[in-house]
Amino acid sequence: MKLHHRRGRGSVFVLTLAVLAGVVAVVVSIAATQHLAFKAQSNRSAARRAKLAADSALQRALASLAQTVGAGQSAGGTGATSAPTGRTSSTTAVTLQDDWATLGNNGDERFVVGTVSYRIQILDSSSRLNLNTASQAELQKLPLTAEQIDCLLDWREAGQTPRSQGAKDSYYNGLQNPYNTALRRLNTLDELLLVKGFTPADVYDVPSNQSSTANLPDLADGRTPTIAELATTYSYVPQTQSNGQARVNVNQPNLTAPTLARAGFTNGDATLIVTFMNAQQGRPVGSLAPLLALPNLSPTAVRAILDGLTIANGNRAEGRVNLNTASTAVLETLPGVTADVAQAIVQRQTQGFTKLSDILSVPGLTNGPVLRQVIDSFSVSSSTFIVRLIGEAGPTQVAREATIDVQSGTPEVLTVHDESFPDMPTRWGWQPNPSQNTVIKGAQ
Repeated sequence: MKLHHRRGRGSVFVLTLAVLAGVVAVVVSIAATQHLAFKAQSNRSAARRAKLAADSALQRALASLAQTVGAGQSAGGTGATSAPTGRTSSTTAVTLQDDWATLGNNGDERFVVGTVSYRIQILDSSSRLNLNTASQAELQKLPLTAEQIDCLLDWREAGQTPRSQGAKDSYYNGLQNPYNTALRRLNTLDELLLVKGFTPADVYDVPSNQSSTANLPDLADGRTPTIAELATTYSYVPQTQSNGQARVNVNQPNLTAPTLARAGFTNGDATLIVTFMNAQQGRPVGSLAPLLALPNLSPTAVRAILDGLTIANGNRAEGRVNLNTASTAVLETLPGVTADVAQAIVQRQTQGFTKLSDILSVPGLTNGPVLRQVIDSFSVSSSTFIVRLIGEAGPTQVAREATIDVQSGTPEVLTVHDESFPDMPTRWGWQPNPSQNTVIKGAQ
């Protein structure tokens, strides 16, 4: 009996230990779950604060663009004393010396606001090739295959007959998840991923095994340019003269010499142009190049054509490349622009092109065949910008990119989205750790 009693007490002891072990396991499990929940909540909180920091950076970008580009539009290019510092002598020109371009030192400056911080870079959309207006010859200069070019042109153009290597509805409707060809302009670079032949690597990574007709130079920071660094789907420039007045559309009905005189033409040169346009019998010209080729045209008239005329309606033109901000790689995609000409343009950017006729001082771009090839491709201004943002809260980072449009002096956010790659600073060419920290006043 005593032995049995001892065994009973031992069983109770073992059972008690088992219960205690179970309780401890439950407590540990609950604690682990609570720890994970706390960590998840902490991460969400940090992500929200980082996103708010990025939003603060976006507001900073809007203010900078309003004070520089917006002020230039409002001032009408008159060089008004109210125009801010950091501008060129002509307030309608948009250059890399402007305050918007130097804000954030290309992502190498961290702005500290209390317990969060942000980094920022503003880019001119018109420093890139617009995929919605680029010609086949220009697309062939990009790191794209012949198939990709045909498919892109088929995607953005009307009709249902594909090019030899292209694709229309007959291809896209046969996919496992079918859809139709857009038959319109691209809205974003991401839309390229819907086009046959394009993958994320083709758009966002360094190109490999691409059969373009030209090898483009590296970017200024030494990186090999990707499609995402060379191209855009949204870029507009104001159709204004350097004094802020609207350019004269030579395709307007009943063009007169007095109208051209207001754009800086002498009566003789104005008469030559009006006579040429009348000979078109109402057919619009698709380029200003024929005007440059008119016999007996004075050098003054050549400058006036570059600075004062247009072939398009509206107060803005799409797809022009800003001489003041474009890289040599982008410039070399344009017809007739050799590596030497592109390099000469970039070297002039430190001085700035204040009006389009300044290009006549670039070797190889006097009034001749090359100038006539590119006359409709260039501008010295812009009204659309890309803003790169990184908000930081402790080790948590949120990378965002926005598109901003500036019209009538007022910047407007058109799009803003979170970037999907975890290594955006590297992809943007930023240093992993900025070399300068700036504490925003009042935020200590």
